[in-house]
Amino acid sequence: MKLILLALSLTFTLTIQAFQEDLSDKITRADSLLNEQEYALSAEAWEEILQLSSEASPQYARSKSKIHFTNGKLLDADGNYAEAVEAYQKAQTTIANYQATPETRYRIDIYNALYHALAYSGNWNEALEKGNEGLALFNDSIDKEVRADYIYDLGYINDRLGNYAEAIDLYRKSIALYKGLNENKHFDLGLAYNNLGTAYKAIGFFSERLKSFEKAQAHWEKDTTINPGYLNTLYGNLMKLYIEYGDQTKARELFQSINALSYPEAPVSTRVNEYRLKVIYHTFAGESDQAETELTAFGDYFEILPAQQKQQLSHHYLAAVINVGDYYIDENKYTQASGFLTRALEISKTYDQHYYQMLTHTKLARIATDTNQNKTAIDHLEQALSVRDQIDIGTVNVVNILIKIATLQAKESLTEDASQNIREALSVLGDTPLTDPKAITLETFQKQHSSFFVSALKDAAGYYKALYHTTADREEALNAKYLYELGAHVFALYYQNGEYNTSLNYLNKSINEGLYAVHTALDLPLSPDLLALIESNNSQVLRNEFERKQLQFLNVEENTLATRNFLHLKLQNLATENPDASEATRQKLADSISQLDGQIAKKEPRYHSFYNEEVTLQKIQEHLSEDELLIKYFTGTEDTYAITISHQDIKLFDLSGTAGLQQQLEAYYQLLHDPRKDPLAQSRELYRHLITPFEDELKTYTNVTIIPDDFLHYLPFEVLDNGSTPLIQSHEIHYANSLALWLLIKNMAPANGEDKSLFAAFAPRYDDTDTNSLVVRGNRFKDIAGATKEARAIAATINGDLFLDEQATVQNFMEHTTSYKIYHLAMHALLDEKEHTRSGLVFQDNGYLDFSSLYGMYFPADLVVLSACNTGVGKLAAGEGLLSLSRALTYSGVRSSVYSLWEVPDEETSEIMISFYNYLHAGENKASALAAAKKDFITNNPLKTHPYYWAGFVINGDATPIVPDENRVVWYLAGGVLVVAGLFFFRRKRKPKASV
Repeated sequence: MKLILLALSLTFTLTIQAFQEDLSDKITRADSLLNEQEYALSAEAWEEILQLSSEASPQYARSKSKIHFTNGKLLDADGNYAEAVEAYQKAQTTIANYQATPETRYRIDIYNALYHALAYSGNWNEALEKGNEGLALFNDSIDKEVRADYIYDLGYINDRLGNYAEAIDLYRKSIALYKGLNENKHFDLGLAYNNLGTAYKAIGFFSERLKSFEKAQAHWEKDTTINPGYLNTLYGNLMKLYIEYGDQTKARELFQSINALSYPEAPVSTRVNEYRLKVIYHTFAGESDQAETELTAFGDYFEILPAQQKQQLSHHYLAAVINVGDYYIDENKYTQASGFLTRALEISKTYDQHYYQMLTHTKLARIATDTNQNKTAIDHLEQALSVRDQIDIGTVNVVNILIKIATLQAKESLTEDASQNIREALSVLGDTPLTDPKAITLETFQKQHSSFFVSALKDAAGYYKALYHTTADREEALNAKYLYELGAHVFALYYQNGEYNTSLNYLNKSINEGLYAVHTALDLPLSPDLLALIESNNSQVLRNEFERKQLQFLNVEENTLATRNFLHLKLQNLATENPDASEATRQKLADSISQLDGQIAKKEPRYHSFYNEEVTLQKIQEHLSEDELLIKYFTGTEDTYAITISHQDIKLFDLSGTAGLQQQLEAYYQLLHDPRKDPLAQSRELYRHLITPFEDELKTYTNVTIIPDDFLHYLPFEVLDNGSTPLIQSHEIHYANSLALWLLIKNMAPANGEDKSLFAAFAPRYDDTDTNSLVVRGNRFKDIAGATKEARAIAATINGDLFLDEQATVQNFMEHTTSYKIYHLAMHALLDEKEHTRSGLVFQDNGYLDFSSLYGMYFPADLVVLSACNTGVGKLAAGEGLLSLSRALTYSGVRSSVYSLWEVPDEETSEIMISFYNYLHAGENKASALAAAKKDFITNNPLKTHPYYWAGFVINGDATPIVPDENRVVWYLAGGVLVVAGLFFFRRKRKPKASV
């Protein structure tokens, strides 16, 4: 009997064990199906497990929860989100009764599914609540990728709810977690950075928005499997960002990238976005015909879409229509603009696109303002503002609309209404009720500093400035001063230290002009801090590049730089010299340059960078001698100003109306070209405007550095006449590109000067075919023999080296760019008005060195003399000055250059040049040498006192001597002999002068 019972017991035990093992296998299979997202099969497996379990079994609750969970997933897949939410909630409640292991990962999965379903069903607040509950379950046992995904999702939910600070924090945490994973998570990182960028956009944090989108681009372009639709969205975001910033080059590159994307079958949303981006880009590029063509095609496509898709995608079409309207406003074509904006208003009402109704009304208000219909403009702006009752139109929009309303109301003498609206605008901007503009602080803008915030501060300041002119209340001017200064500080946060453009220049100039206007109105001096801020806000591109190359000159072997120059030129010219060159050839050259750049970068001591130092008044004055004066000009929209800086003082002067001054200068500039016309009256008139206001200040100094602005770059200031004598007779004048670059050159000694020879002249010989085929700047060297004679005479004066005729090649020049202190380039120069980077210098056999090549070179010369016509003239670029050969040389690292402002006469210029080099070699500084040479010419040529003959050449940059002044007396004596010899040489057989 015992044996029978034992056998039965063993059989029962084995049966139970087999049953448990079978059940365990089923649970493993069910979980595996769930992990593989085979939800229907997993649900069936869990149902079977449930049938095999008793309600008293701890496995029962777990199985039931899994059934609810898989059902929820199936409902999700069918879009039944409300029912899915119920299923997940049941799964959550049921698993709470499970008393075995906590199964934290599974509980987190439920929360994950639950907040997704809640979000998809539109319950974003509840989704956030559940998501935060689930976040509390995380511990070190949970996979980092799961944590990263979860935190990213919470960031997105906060983003959708407008909790941008929380969203940004969570996105950044998810990025840190993704970066900590061993595998490459390029797609997830790109997605997190892209959304981070959109969150920064919402709060107006421009600089971080830019960085985020650029990082997203870097990651997504590494993901070879990415759906091109993602890149389309990102490229569009970046392109619009560059357009907002005004960066034409990068906007064009992104537009080309968008066009290069290929899709097997582009979804409707992607095609609609492409149409929109094409319209936006073409209007930005000023290509109105292409923009309208794309808009017409967009409209045709939009019309055939189903009603539901029209509703969903109407905002894309509206953005394109408004964009074209806005373009025509900028072009002052108000009829065309009004037509497009009227259409946009109708569409926005049809599809209940409230935001675009607001946007359209602001554009229509701008038309009304420009056409002096102030009341109509106010009506449009008030309608735009009323939209905030339906949707959140954003802080920036509210502020800018209120400021515009207040400004117009003030013009209409609606003083009380205007005051009320400006106070509300400032309160919204400061995020607290305000009555005093000075209660707004910079802290408000540390994390929101887009161009729209800068514009809001500028316009608010403009409101108070206009009010001051009406009321003469000093307090209003002080309010304007405070807001302009605050605007300058916020601009400093916004500006990315890149090349200036039209929009950046407009913002910065508007703020600076406002600052100068209120300071002169209040009779207040510029503070040193404000001067430093203004200078830091100006374009830093030229200074940064000059500094970088100077630092590298100090620490890199010359042959490395020379090799790099040659490879760069070869790559630049590959397309024209060898159009059939393979991509492999091009890549090999690029790789060689990159390798050299790496070697150069390793030896660059960035910790010594002067750029890290602020350009302060104290540092400037430390470098000014007692007889030296800096004059920095500023041409505003309305008025032109001058800032004078001496070793002990800084002063601001309001000079003249800009428009009238520009007309006078343009007329005078034409007179300078023609020796048959007398420019004296105009010279004295320009002196009255540009010098007289600080004439007493100027009289105490002999050494003057001019920092011109805009059209003033075309003026040689030494020709200005005070009524008795021109400035050339009383002052040594030279020029600088900016205060920052002037200070940098003063701080930074020339590179490797001890190992260099003093002088090299390059003078090619062109035959008739060469010169006839070139669109040269004038014909100073039409008979190129003059260039050779000039080069020989100068080389003889200072015992220099000659590269004449067949030796004056681009290759020889490139091989010797680190060998000499002075380079005299007596050759043709070409000007391309449309594309300045194609302008350049023509060497022997038409060898061409254009701006692009110069920009990429390392050229550590102390002085380059561009002895050709108009080498200092070029395209005026907003905020950057003249894009001339002289500027290109500074970009390549040249410390100073002598260049011409018009088509200089050959024979007379050669006489001045020989004299200039004589003085230079005798130890004079560059400015003194050129001034002395000009004065000698005037003295020796009483019939050629017209500025046409002697004033065309000016000097920019470092004025310090190149040759030590030991033995100066000896050189003066030798120089006197050489000047006499030069005069004899050029007059012995005087031929009729070629037309210039």
